[in-house]
Amino acid sequence: MLRSLFSNKPELKSPREIGLMREAGKIVAEAHRLCRSMATPGTRTIDIDQAVEALFARYGATPLFKGYPGQRVPFPASTCISINEQVVHGIPGPRVIREGDLVKIDTACKLNGWCADAAVTIPVGEVSAEKRRLVQVAEQVLRTAMVEMGRRKWWSEVAWQMQKVAESAGFNVVTRDGLPSAHVEHTLAITAQGVLVVTADEDNTIIPRT
Repeated sequence: MLRSLFSNKPELKSPREIGLMREAGKIVAEAHRLCRSMATPGTRTIDIDQAVEALFARYGATPLFKGYPGQRVPFPASTCISINEQVVHGIPGPRVIREGDLVKIDTACKLNGWCADAAVTIPVGEVSAEKRRLVQVAEQVLRTAMVEMGRRKWWSEVAWQMQKVAESAGFNVVTRDGLPSAHVEHTLAITAQGVLVVTADEDNTIIPRT
């Protein structure tokens, strides 16, 4: 069923278009650096959101999440901030970040018509060894996707490899148990040289084909 839905030939971006995506990606990367610096005990999640929105405004970039249509009301923030057992789509507000929290921050912007999106999981202060291992495995799962996308034909094949990494470490990819979760994302572009990480901190971050 999934293969039939994605049977159309993909739309290939030119090097120029990928370069424009990368400009948006740099802003998202900077936003996450800002988030890491602010995600400390005592900080309210709304303060982080407002700082990211101000950063986007300085660059003339549009926050993609704010105003996104929802079932009842549009999404009210420029970031999704989810803590501990919350997985995704958390709405920033007065909640205060505490020592030992896992803070998931997802944000995206549009610059000159081109978009980029990424998410990070930030351990705050001293967190348990199991929480740190959870974040490490999540990042390993993302790295697996980066590698496998360059050599697999179907997304389902990539997803299966990602799931195997998570489950072999003793974790699950759909959480219903109320335990802490991790969430990491990058915007990627498949090129002749390999998989370009559009939202990387450094320029020319490419996962070579193997």
